[in-house]
Amino acid sequence: MTGRSIPIDEVVVGGRLRATDDAHVETLMESIREVGLLHTITVAERGEGGFPLIAGAHRLEACKRLGHTEIEANVVTLSELQQKLAECDENLAGTVLTPTERALFTSMRKSVYEALHPETKHGGDRRSEDFKSSNCGLASFTRDTVAKTKRSRSSVERDAHRGRAILPEVLAAVKGTEFDTGTYLDKLAKLAHEDQRKVGEFMKSDNPVGARVTLNTTDPPAPEGDNVRHFPSAMTHIVRRELGRLAQAWDDASEETRQRFLRRLEKRGLKVPRVG
Repeated sequence: MTGRSIPIDEVVVGGRLRATDDAHVETLMESIREVGLLHTITVAERGEGGFPLIAGAHRLEACKRLGHTEIEANVVTLSELQQKLAECDENLAGTVLTPTERALFTSMRKSVYEALHPETKHGGDRRSEDFKSSNCGLASFTRDTVAKTKRSRSSVERDAHRGRAILPEVLAAVKGTEFDTGTYLDKLAKLAHEDQRKVGEFMKSDNPVGARVTLNTTDPPAPEGDNVRHFPSAMTHIVRRELGRLAQAWDDASEETRQRFLRRLEKRGLKVPRVG
């Protein structure tokens, strides 16, 4: 790996699983104006089209908007699969993701990791001479992901299942909506692909009630008046989504982390039960 300054217009972003967030980009712009770029981006060695971006899409976009012509980068030599694996690791280990985004990145990481190391797949030939001679210490996808992301085994397996069971276009349709919670994703994962597509179409047409009906949820139906449905307010959607994220974070946390969090609440004057 080498660090050097490269032309910013020669960095190739390509198709990434997670789009940049304007609010985050603007925050980075303010920081870069004041103190410069503290963390360099990571790119692969220059190919025919330029330097493929591996990590730092928000930093890159912030520097572009600031009018920079060059950017500091760590230049590494990786295959295309290794580049995709690095992108997944960067997001899973260091970014606050929604349940949908975690499912997308985890399932992608599983596909890439097992393409790189097919002998680690369930049912792979672990008795082969190649495996014994060169991969005897290679971890399974789940163990490797737990080590890289510091998440629990159950969390990794759950997100991988959601990403595998739910169609990518449906995950994209529900991302950032009131259905971007673990509970709804688990319901989606149990549906046939035809019904999953119906949920996706309902969300694209701004019809969450139709999506709920397809999901057969226990949520109360939206009130009706003069044959016009009144959907929950945007704030209600935001609160539901944030509550879902808090619950998911609690589920994913280790016991030590949970107890430290409870002690922090107590220091702020909140009385909370000591639960697991």
